[in-house]
Amino acid sequence: MGYSSHFKCLAAGTALLVLLTGCGASPQQAATSTGTPVETQTVTRSNIATHNQLSGKVVPRNAVSIFAPQESDVLTVHVEVGDQVTTGQTLVTLDSSSIQREIEQVQGERSRTAALYDEQISLAQQQLENTQTLMEEKVRQAKQDWDNTQKLHEQGAASDLELDQAESTYSEAQLNADESINSARVSVSQL
Repeated sequence: MGYSSHFKCLAAGTALLVLLTGCGASPQQAATSTGTPVETQTVTRSNIATHNQLSGKVVPRNAVSIFAPQESDVLTVHVEVGDQVTTGQTLVTLDSSSIQREIEQVQGERSRTAALYDEQISLAQQQLENTQTLMEEKVRQAKQDWDNTQKLHEQGAASDLELDQAESTYSEAQLNADESINSARVSVSQL
């Protein structure tokens, strides 16, 4: 410590002594009076800790409800309440046995429907072929009748009316065949 520091300490001590002596009772009273008892403790250097107890409610920043696409039992829960989760993270494992049974049932129905569809296509194509064969036979028969009627007409055994009727029957057979075959083709294409 420097000279000025010692001087300041000495001046403060003297001022304190003067004050204490001048503010008290007379020296005779001071000798006879008893002092005020005080409690003293040794001062030590340490940290002062402050503890605060607070109450409140914790709320999430983002809350999201999750739902299973189908009603199912939960087999395993992979997270705890309050855990932070990320997109794509597995939260629960569901019992998929009932869903698997439904998938198998739908696949079975699909297979049966596909088989019925294939059967209908096959039947429609068979019907188309039968219609074509039948119509071609009718057209062939009408053509043959017309050809025969022409020969008979040339020999004088068939009238003009019979010849016209045979030709008309042949034309109608061709039209009917075209319409029936086209109708059967449309039926097949609509399946």
